[in-house]
Amino acid sequence: MKSLFLIPFLFVFIQSFRLKRQQPGGCPAIIPPLNGIIEYSTDTPALGQLYSHGATAQLICNTGVISGSPTSSCINGVWTPVIGSCPGTPQPGIAEGQQCGAGPLTPLNGQLRYSTGSFLGPYPVGTTVSLVCNPGFIQNGISEATCINGGFNPPNLGECIGARK
Repeated sequence: MKSLFLIPFLFVFIQSFRLKRQQPGGCPAIIPPLNGIIEYSTDTPALGQLYSHGATAQLICNTGVISGSPTSSCINGVWTPVIGSCPGTPQPGIAEGQQCGAGPLTPLNGQLRYSTGSFLGPYPVGTTVSLVCNPGFIQNGISEATCINGGFNPPNLGECIGARK
């Protein structure tokens, strides 16, 4: 009898989680480089919230030298272009270029394909990961991320949902 009570609760919980994930426009915080900071055009969002569509991020390196784009804008949930990096002396145990140790989580009914050809990390800076859905499923949300500053941007990919017939 208790399990019958839990089923509607779980359905409502899962649906509310999916609605939150599917809200367009927000971007997660960018992982700052080892020897620099990221400044945003808007206030820091509350824990678990995202930067709003149109927000901008600016890279400031301790040395004043920036490799790549110094700014990025939040456009439909993705920081565009991918913000640059701060060249310099790496911290012990972290290779120059801040490779990514792990990729995004693999969604149900999908696979992740890395530009390196390997699904095992670490991944060099610039590695891209693409979401590929299994037959009978279609992509919903972000389909690609790039390794930059020690993490994939964006950090989470979309989902694979059943194709409607």
